[in-house]
Amino acid sequence: MKPLFTCGLFVFAVGVFSSNGDVYANPLLDKTLHENSVERFVAVYSYVADLPIKAVESKLQELTKNTRQRMSSRVKDELQIALLQRLTSENPSNALELALACEEEDREKFVQTVFDSWATEDLEAAVEHAKSLDWSDRRQALDSIVRANLELPLQKLRDIATKLSLEKKYAIEVYRAHVKVELIEEPRKVWYQIAKFITEDHTEYDRGDLLERLAIHWFDKDGFAIIEEIQNLNGRDISPYAGKYDSILAIVDSAARRSPRKAFEYVTNLPEREYSLEELVIRRWAETDVHAAIEAVASIGSADTREDWQREIANVWADKEPRYILQNLNVLPERARYVAARAGVAKIAESSLHEAGDLALQIKDSSLRTIAVRWLLPIWSEREPHSLLDWFLKNASSTGLIEEIREQLVYHTLDSDPVRAFQFAVEQQIMNSSGTSGIGLEAQILYNISRKDLNLARELLADVRDGITKRVATLHVGRAMRYQGDIREAMDLAQDLTETEQDWYFSLIIFDWIDGDPSGLVDEISIFPTVDLRSTVAQRLLRWNRRYDKLTDKQIETLQKHLKEDDVDQLYFQW
Repeated sequence: MKPLFTCGLFVFAVGVFSSNGDVYANPLLDKTLHENSVERFVAVYSYVADLPIKAVESKLQELTKNTRQRMSSRVKDELQIALLQRLTSENPSNALELALACEEEDREKFVQTVFDSWATEDLEAAVEHAKSLDWSDRRQALDSIVRANLELPLQKLRDIATKLSLEKKYAIEVYRAHVKVELIEEPRKVWYQIAKFITEDHTEYDRGDLLERLAIHWFDKDGFAIIEEIQNLNGRDISPYAGKYDSILAIVDSAARRSPRKAFEYVTNLPEREYSLEELVIRRWAETDVHAAIEAVASIGSADTREDWQREIANVWADKEPRYILQNLNVLPERARYVAARAGVAKIAESSLHEAGDLALQIKDSSLRTIAVRWLLPIWSEREPHSLLDWFLKNASSTGLIEEIREQLVYHTLDSDPVRAFQFAVEQQIMNSSGTSGIGLEAQILYNISRKDLNLARELLADVRDGITKRVATLHVGRAMRYQGDIREAMDLAQDLTETEQDWYFSLIIFDWIDGDPSGLVDEISIFPTVDLRSTVAQRLLRWNRRYDKLTDKQIETLQKHLKEDDVDQLYFQW
């Protein structure tokens, strides 16, 4: 009778290659075994099965101590595992002793190998021997013990963790990683057990995984009724850590994937709207049958709900078939088209910015065309900022779109090419809308540039158009100079302004300065170019100090020296 040796699902009945167990008198040195996993498996386990038990231990010690072996590294690794499995089946205590004595790099897998077999054959003994191990080895032993006994009650697995002086949650973590949920006969019971353990452990170790899988399996048995049962659980029954709503989402998601119409009927008949569930169902339905989803949604009585769902369908459809949607936006309800226009260009832009731009410009409806292009601009500026402005000027100039998107074009070009952005802004017609008050776009652009590159802003200021645009742009640059400590330059900047404009300019500079650094303004008051300006600064600071009382006596004395008699009465006006 040839000896039997069990490994996993394989049982070998083999002859003996070498009666004395000499590793060098067997085919394990065959170089082809390194690449052929099947032949290697058969050769290794056949060899180990033929060894006398005494030879198993000595051979394992030899392989562990002798690093110079003529056999393949893969053969050696599998041979060590096979020998250790064989020794564990005969003498687990000796096998564990050998595993613990090996090098650190092999220790974990050897300890795992021992307890994988031991926990299957003699659970109590395996637990007892694991108690005396160090923490990392106990964790590895627990992992093997739980994996080998997944059918045990969860509380018993947690008790084993306690016996090993480990946190109970570790047992559930291993269970979560290895259990086949679909084989659990009572998913409801296990779901409640896991939820209870999460509450006890005050941890989120399970969130988003095991409870959701259990909930889906439970739903397969009991249907939609379980959702209400889970919803009705209160804080005494289940901790927020358990994430009961995640289980509900998982159930509805699973139902929507398998039978979207039934899931649709369920969420539309809830007593109160559940927006996340609605979105989930309609998205899943649209992914599988967009036309059926549109037809079903059209029958919804509530206009708000119907439009919400139509927009969700539009988003999904545009993501799946962006080119078709951009060319056929009219197949969607009117209020959902803008969503599809944005989603379509974004999807195409993932592979081709130019194609996305072409399709956006081909949209017939002008408002939808503008929406699509505006959605594309930040995407384009992030990926190809230097080509953005030139491409749109070349391709969109004949559509009348530039006037609609000119500000967005400028701002999305600003970081990559501030000079080009400024030049484009200067070329744009000054609009007299209430939002701009007749100020040229370049004034605001110069504000942004002055915050990043003050020298460039100084250079570009000369090209700003005259009038209110020039006045506002000068103020932006002057403020930036003052912020950076270039006080005299900020004063000199006003020389190109008219007397009236200078009064306005200095008034705002003074106001900002008082608001941000009143003491600094006192120190720099002599820089202001005229007696009148210095007096204005003094009286405003003194008025400010009457309210806030922040200046020192010396600072107040300095200000009073600059105060003209005509401005004394202003001190008593409310700040």
